[in-house]
Amino acid sequence: MRPTILASAVGLSLVTMLSFAVAQEGKKERAKRLAAGDAVPAFKVKDLAGKEHDFESFRGEKKDKIVVVNFWSHCCPWSRGWDPELSKIAADYKDKGVVVVSIDSNKPDHSDGKRTDNPESIGAYHKENKLAFEVFVDPDHTVANLFGGQTTPDVFVIGKDGKIAYTGAIDDMESPEGAKPTKHFLRAALDAAIAGKAPETATTPPKGCGIKRGGKARS
Repeated sequence: MRPTILASAVGLSLVTMLSFAVAQEGKKERAKRLAAGDAVPAFKVKDLAGKEHDFESFRGEKKDKIVVVNFWSHCCPWSRGWDPELSKIAADYKDKGVVVVSIDSNKPDHSDGKRTDNPESIGAYHKENKLAFEVFVDPDHTVANLFGGQTTPDVFVIGKDGKIAYTGAIDDMESPEGAKPTKHFLRAALDAAIAGKAPETATTPPKGCGIKRGGKARS
């Protein structure tokens, strides 16, 4: 084999190996999920009008708010199925120092054929359904990757200390049109956090549609 051909082959092999390593590292970063006890890093999201908000603003001036970060999409039947309960939780716990922050981290061109993950479509759905929680957008998935968010919905309860108190499902509903839930994980976690205690159940598997970070979108 000629030296130039050999050098080219070696160079191509190194490039391929490097690309594979970078891809694998990206997968590792995406797979890492914040767990109970982890401190929440700073993050920023935009509301439907395009105004930027940071994590500290959700915690309040005295940093005494309990924050529920919920990865959400109105294009997902699971997320829509949980919207009434999540909206009720937002209303029930508002005066108890709880802020519910729903974040749409799907790519903005994702659609279920009727709705699309962009501010205009989200705003229309939000108004029509009179949701009691605000929705923010994270179109480049930065916040979803930071938390390790997997599905819509996928909730993270952040205590007054800025650490994860609970992560996972809202309750044990088996399907969007299924029987009524018997275990209310999010409510139990919030009650514990308000009382300054750790919840009996700190982690459950999230359930719903996968967050659409790229590639061919499917619900």
